[in-house]
Amino acid sequence: MSHDDAPYLTFMHRGREAFRVRLHRRLLIGRGHACDVHLPDTGAEVSRKHAILTRRRGRIVVEDVSRFGTFVDGVPVGPGGRDATPGSEVRIGTWGIRVDDPGSPRATETRPPWKGDSTRSTDLIGESPAFLALLGRIRRIAPVKLPLLIEGETGTGKERVARATHRWSGRAGGPFEAINCGAIPDGTAHSELFGHSKGAFTGATADRAGIFERADGGTVFLDEVGELTASHQALLLRVLEERTVTRMGDAAVRPVDFRLVAATHVDLAAAVVEGSFRQDLLYRLRVAHVEVPPLRDRTSDIELLARHFLETASPTPPPALSDEALGVLRRHDWPGNVRELRNAMQQAWLNCNGPAVEPHDLPSTVVHRPAPNRPRPSPFRTSDERLRDEVTSALEAAGGNRTRAARILGCSRSTLYDRIRRLWPPESL
Repeated sequence: MSHDDAPYLTFMHRGREAFRVRLHRRLLIGRGHACDVHLPDTGAEVSRKHAILTRRRGRIVVEDVSRFGTFVDGVPVGPGGRDATPGSEVRIGTWGIRVDDPGSPRATETRPPWKGDSTRSTDLIGESPAFLALLGRIRRIAPVKLPLLIEGETGTGKERVARATHRWSGRAGGPFEAINCGAIPDGTAHSELFGHSKGAFTGATADRAGIFERADGGTVFLDEVGELTASHQALLLRVLEERTVTRMGDAAVRPVDFRLVAATHVDLAAAVVEGSFRQDLLYRLRVAHVEVPPLRDRTSDIELLARHFLETASPTPPPALSDEALGVLRRHDWPGNVRELRNAMQQAWLNCNGPAVEPHDLPSTVVHRPAPNRPRPSPFRTSDERLRDEVTSALEAAGGNRTRAARILGCSRSTLYDRIRRLWPPESL
């Protein structure tokens, strides 16, 4: 077998060429660091060990070793593997791998990137039962046009969920316009949301479209929607009901076409009781909803996220993560959630002078913070309510197959049946 006739594999992420490698003999591909080709997009659709490509007597054999499936020219790879030929495309999650003939004019080997492109900013990363249940629910909700309310603690990644919802919807080709309602100065809120005409106020030197007009055909994301004033809540309700906006200083009524996704870290139902949030607006926002789990409820994702953040911080191959440092990360309760973990790993990369991140490289607030005596409850639901949502989402993601749903939840089939009987007793149906 000659190395000169080894085919090239061109890796493409979401249709864009990323890098090329040669298949000399055998390549293990996945998102695990032990793989021969480590895919930097660590979304849940790519397993740690996902596929093996092997040259055998002039053939290229693709084997699937994943939980999510591998495809050759759109056909699933079965237990015995499947052959690929020059021109074939192997599909792994959001990655495509084109098999190029060694004589191809573009056939040159390039180094896989350690730092991903801008598409990574919207990736959701994890493989814990809580994360997979969330992912299944997002995928079910994304294609519909209903308003979506995302609930979750600060730092859990609510905007990433919003961007993923947009990306997986029929509006992915349209704009995604985001605004933090809690960061808008009081004097400019109306202009930011609904726009203004020239001369509407001092400094308004030109017409300006608001966020709803700018998002025409796409998605509007209102972060911290609970921070809106009473007057702007009333205007938002009108926009949702009439699908029109009126700019400040202009009488013209303009139609708008958008999907609304809102997020909050506070309990809006409690805000309604307190009188700081409109009940009718809450009903319009919470037609569909998801709760992003806190990091303490997805501890099995800590290692995956930590390594991901080391990679994104490093322009070169990142340092390893020592077992001692990983133990510290797992014992921490992460009150700042994924955002706190990201910041901790960025600091660790700056502090690290050796081949691996050690405990002394981590921020002192992570190393010395005592572990909690018990998990803190979610601010939104009881544990049974959250478990009910997880089981429902897993069943939806599995198409009703309880064996597959149990695998998603990380439990046995009998445990899943026990949960179903407890959460939905016969007398409640």
